[in-house]
Amino acid sequence: MAEDDEDLDKFLQEVDQIGTNIVKDLNSDCAPIREKALNSADLKLNECGRIKYDRSVINHDAFKQDFDPPGMSLPQLPPNDPRSQEIFMSEMEKDVAKRAKRRARSENEAKMFIEIANEEFKLGKYEEAIDSYSKAIRLVRDSSTLYNCRAEAYLKCGMFDDALTDCDNVLFFCENDLKAILVKAEVLFKLENFDEAIFWFEKAVNLYPLEREMIKKLISDVKQAQEKFQKEESVLELVKTGDRNLCQIEECLNKLEDENRKIQFFHEECLTLAKLITNGENEFEIETWEALIDVFDAGVKQNEDNQIVVFCLDNFTYQLRKVLADKTTNSIRTLNFLHTLSCEGSGRQILVNNIDSSWLLKTLMQNSSKPSGIGKMSISILNNMALDEKSKLESSFDKVLLPKFRSLLCELNTNTTLISYFGNLAISDTHRAKLVKEEEFGPVAFPLWYTGNQELMDSEVIDAILVLVVNLSKDQLPDCITSQMKGLIQQLVLLLKSKQLQTSRVYLILSRVVTSFEGAIKILLNLNFLPHLVEIIQGEETPLTGHAVRILVSMTRISKKSQKMAAKNCLYLLKHLKSPNESIVGNTALCLTHCLAVPKLSSYLTQTDIMDILLSVIKKEGASENIKKNAGQLLAKLANAETEYKVDAFAAIAQVTRN
Repeated sequence: MAEDDEDLDKFLQEVDQIGTNIVKDLNSDCAPIREKALNSADLKLNECGRIKYDRSVINHDAFKQDFDPPGMSLPQLPPNDPRSQEIFMSEMEKDVAKRAKRRARSENEAKMFIEIANEEFKLGKYEEAIDSYSKAIRLVRDSSTLYNCRAEAYLKCGMFDDALTDCDNVLFFCENDLKAILVKAEVLFKLENFDEAIFWFEKAVNLYPLEREMIKKLISDVKQAQEKFQKEESVLELVKTGDRNLCQIEECLNKLEDENRKIQFFHEECLTLAKLITNGENEFEIETWEALIDVFDAGVKQNEDNQIVVFCLDNFTYQLRKVLADKTTNSIRTLNFLHTLSCEGSGRQILVNNIDSSWLLKTLMQNSSKPSGIGKMSISILNNMALDEKSKLESSFDKVLLPKFRSLLCELNTNTTLISYFGNLAISDTHRAKLVKEEEFGPVAFPLWYTGNQELMDSEVIDAILVLVVNLSKDQLPDCITSQMKGLIQQLVLLLKSKQLQTSRVYLILSRVVTSFEGAIKILLNLNFLPHLVEIIQGEETPLTGHAVRILVSMTRISKKSQKMAAKNCLYLLKHLKSPNESIVGNTALCLTHCLAVPKLSSYLTQTDIMDILLSVIKKEGASENIKKNAGQLLAKLANAETEYKVDAFAAIAQVTRN
């Protein structure tokens, strides 16, 4: 150890000598002095190199004794001998190959750690992911992707300094790396270093203009957080003045924002805040209510206990009604809170049990015509409430909802949420019965196909109206719809051709139309609708298949043209006889029964495996009686049509019956 220290000191002294005397002489104006200094420097450096080399663990004396006997030495090649260059290049190539092999081995081993790390990251095991990424980085140190991934994992764990270090490492070599820039900006955002975060986000916008919208949204979030932070700082300054109410507010909000608070503490702080906003003495009542609602909105999500606590507060519902009637910005915050509750079944029940439904319905309906987000949010709450059958709307239905429904129709209102609301109401038998009695419904509820107004051809509006029609026609088509049947069918077919919306609802409506209105079949034939059905039947089974087969059953029942078209595609229909969907099987059997009126079809079918298919349907345990009846009817008609087939068919039916 002492020897090592001495050598180190000697080496440092040599360095000092080079750094003082020799370096000084190297800068001399005298050429001989400079040359002498240069030779001295080379000599010193060579000595240092030899010391380092001679301290090797190799026993040079033993080596010379065994392999260098006196008078004998290995032949030395001249420096300019081409063979010496070949040997050198050969060794270099071997070294390069070894390095490449080591690199490939390291990369393969790193891939294993990367796959593990990525999977751990997906599962939210960020600390484990950091460890795996670190192992991969030790094997492959020049991968910016690995540093970026580890930085993101550090960010998830709240290890912001480490995340920044990894981002800076990437940016040192690649200053325009988008992921590193974004992660760094996000880390700075988390550290509440808002100005720097905005700087890096804006740099990303300048470098990657195609990502402008996404990054601008991030910048907006940072600016909002910065504004909120500044407001909180100003509140803290006020708290320092000693105002008791403000101190209570600050203390309560800090406790409520702690996710680990127990329910009794949530209750305690809520009570304190509620008293502050209802005692009539708090000059910061509006701000307090705003803060309270924000906390409630976060606290009641998926927490039924907290929801109950909130509505049990003294005067809470009174304050709620007061704010909703106000025209301040608190209305939208309060509506957001109510909307959060209405999204869950338990929340809807709490609203029903704690707030006068008639008042709530009337207030929200009044708000529905307001501009900006208030109107839309009000209808969204009602829309959610309509999903709950126990919502106490019956008492207000005739007085509030029906007039609004008439207004919707007469004004050609295309408010998607409002139309959806009445569509949800139509699920209820009681509400549906009242809605379908509206005389204006038929000619006005469908302005898009009644007037042909292209401005109303909005896919969301059309889809909402289709939901309304589907629910209203659940039992049978109301008179208000059948009176406008021709226009309805024509526009439905146009919608299918334009592919503007979900076609499943259009086919569902058409399947109901053709079963209750025979004139619809003639209209569909005139519109050359059969090829659309055939296209669906020829394809793989989808949700549309059931509707298409059902429509085809009605059309083949009375239309020879439809029978011939279906007969040409009988092999596709045979495929649907094997469907796991009983409804498709039953309707397909009925459709083929209608098609037996086409000459020679029965002969053709008896040469297929249709008998085995039908027998398996009849024998299937748990199958509905209607399905078995349709299959048996088709089998019997085939037997009657083909004499050679009759014996086998009836024998099979008899066997099934005995079983």
